[in-house]
Amino acid sequence: MSWGDELWDQFDNVEKHTQWGIDYMEKYCKFVRDRAEVEVNYAKQIRSLAKKYQPKKNSREEDDSRFTSCRAFLMVLSELNDYAGQHEVISENMNMSILQEMLGYVQELKQERKMQLHEGRKAQQHLELCWKQLESCKKRFERDCKEAEKALQYFDKMDNDINVTKADVEKARQQSNQRTQLAEDTKNEYATQLQKYNEEQNQHYFAIMPKIFQDLQDMEEKRTCTFSRSLLNFADIDRQVMPILSKCLDGMTKAAEDINQQSDAAAIVEAHKSGFQRPSDVEFEDFSQFISRTHSDSSLSVGKPDGSRTDSKSGLGRSKPKLWPFGKKHKGIIAEDFSHLPPEQRRKKLHQKIDELNLDVKKESDQREALLKMKDVYLRNPQMGDPGSLEPKLQETAQKMEKLQQEVQKFEGWLCDAEGRLPVKADSGKRRSSSFDRNSTVVNNGSGERESSPDGSYTEEGAGEGSTAQRPQPIPSSLKQKPSANPVTNTSIPASKPVPTATLDDDDDFDEDEPLPVLGQCKALYLFEGQSEGTMPMGEDETFQLVEEDKGDGWTRVRRTDGEEGYVPTSYLEVSLSKETAAAGH
Repeated sequence: MSWGDELWDQFDNVEKHTQWGIDYMEKYCKFVRDRAEVEVNYAKQIRSLAKKYQPKKNSREEDDSRFTSCRAFLMVLSELNDYAGQHEVISENMNMSILQEMLGYVQELKQERKMQLHEGRKAQQHLELCWKQLESCKKRFERDCKEAEKALQYFDKMDNDINVTKADVEKARQQSNQRTQLAEDTKNEYATQLQKYNEEQNQHYFAIMPKIFQDLQDMEEKRTCTFSRSLLNFADIDRQVMPILSKCLDGMTKAAEDINQQSDAAAIVEAHKSGFQRPSDVEFEDFSQFISRTHSDSSLSVGKPDGSRTDSKSGLGRSKPKLWPFGKKHKGIIAEDFSHLPPEQRRKKLHQKIDELNLDVKKESDQREALLKMKDVYLRNPQMGDPGSLEPKLQETAQKMEKLQQEVQKFEGWLCDAEGRLPVKADSGKRRSSSFDRNSTVVNNGSGERESSPDGSYTEEGAGEGSTAQRPQPIPSSLKQKPSANPVTNTSIPASKPVPTATLDDDDDFDEDEPLPVLGQCKALYLFEGQSEGTMPMGEDETFQLVEEDKGDGWTRVRRTDGEEGYVPTSYLEVSLSKETAAAGH
């Protein structure tokens, strides 16, 4: 059906309906906005809930992660956080894909409706103007006809009156003829205006207004179609995140299925195992052996034979106190060697303490390497700084390392005592542990050859044998500077590179049998000639493997695909770490 044919006389109702359509679209936009707010608030509450139940740092809850049930709950919290993120995606998509689009469309709809209604009112005003002109011509024709009729009657009266002069009759005749001619002119004008009005009216109702009605109908149909597509998009936005939400729920299900009650029970054993042996049977203590009977079977002797009873002060007749494993622990007494703990817990604490000390040693070693690199830069480029200014810091670092190594040896002695084994000679002051890798450089001041006894004492055996000189890592060093406009002529690059220092022994610990692991990829931003010893030239946009990060001296160690390695300025590189390296905190 066409509005132009069926609603030709319902312009006002069509105007009201199109306004209702726009109001309805605005109502729908408000609904989408409220739905997006609900989604984002829901996601915010879910995130807050997940954060609330996350274990706090350095709290007892962190130790609970050794249980599979606790790890499963943490996985559920992580998945719930991702679940909340998908609801944020729903809110964002509704705001961008629906709300913004619909608000823009509503504005276009208002402009189009305003233009169509303006054209319709303009056509109506034009038709009304033609009607007014027609009415004016009609009234004028009617008035002239009446005046012509009066003039004709007056002429007939004058012509029949014998008392009237001929001049008056002639005057009346002329007046009647003029009125009759005027009426005839207005009649022609009225007929012309009537014909014009009919044409305008026919054009208005059969051409102009039907077109306006058709445009309004097309606009309304387009609005309905747009509304339909928007509702489909509204549902699709939810449907798009359903697979991810399903994966989150699958992750929660898998976390629940991974709970292992045997593993959790074993973790309890590992956490609280004391290492004590089970108590043996309690022996019977006979207190009646000192009772002497009389010669008569019916009486007891009250006498006390000499030497038949032990003196109460001698303690020989008393039972020895036994260590009861279920007795109360002595709280408040904490020994440095953790001897207040059960054997198994003591061993674990000692291992943990040794690992912490080794990490501290490694940190001090890295700091010393950086200072040695900086000192080398100052030696080769005196304009950059005074090498002597670094000596106090180097000495302080060496003292800290020596003190930490002594602590390590002390705790290793206690560990040997706890494990019931003989102490093992330390290897160049280094304890082979997971927290102290083969690339760590430790300053050996002779303390590394000491042996620790189970009671925590030390021997100086081998202190003068096999001791190694201090070996700084042969790494080029410079201060970081921003590249100049012409990177090739940058004067911040040192003229030469430090030469590796030969060691007296234990070269195998320094020279790596295997290549360094790849930490990521890097790309050269500028040309670097690499004329100094230890550096490697590179061209612009050339790519390398990152094998050692910048430790604060402005140089990075890279490797080509053919295996060639060298140092290049960090400021000349664009570095991207691998996921594993970034996760490890590099």
